[in-house]
Amino acid sequence: MEEDIQIIEYKEMNLADAMLIEAFPTVGLVGSIAGHFIIDTLHLEEIGAITSRYFVPAAVIHNGYPSPPVRIYAGKKTCGPDDSCSQLVVIISEFMPAVDVVKPLADAILEWAKRKKCKMIVSLEGTHAVNVKKLKAYGVASTPRMKETLQTHGIEETKEGMIQASLGYCCGRAPS
Repeated sequence: MEEDIQIIEYKEMNLADAMLIEAFPTVGLVGSIAGHFIIDTLHLEEIGAITSRYFVPAAVIHNGYPSPPVRIYAGKKTCGPDDSCSQLVVIISEFMPAVDVVKPLADAILEWAKRKKCKMIVSLEGTHAVNVKKLKAYGVASTPRMKETLQTHGIEETKEGMIQASLGYCCGRAPS
């Protein structure tokens, strides 16, 4: 199935040391909403798409133009822990791929990120919250360096739980 997933780059960009953000919809559509906010606020450029015969046969219309359902945006932006990244990449979609497509898609994204020499991958995820008076960010790190980053920035680490159908957890360890 992995061979049925293609990453198409409209524009070749050097993404070495970039932070890649995966913004697929999950609980409360948080990933997609936050991804759109990042793309629109930072004026990131659409540089590619991910296609597969297993994806929803649909086009997303944004600013009057049709686009594939999974898009890649990028731009030169200072980001990351201690401003250690000079570029930001966002892979966004408004639909969640079928369960049997998530692992091959995650593997394709991870392979692409490694080939492009991205520095880190951040997966946006929502959570079910009941009677929350103060909103809070939580994190899960896949490397010791990222665990340290969570601590440095006061982000509470989730000790127990589950991430539902997120692309980030399927890939094993992200780039260090």
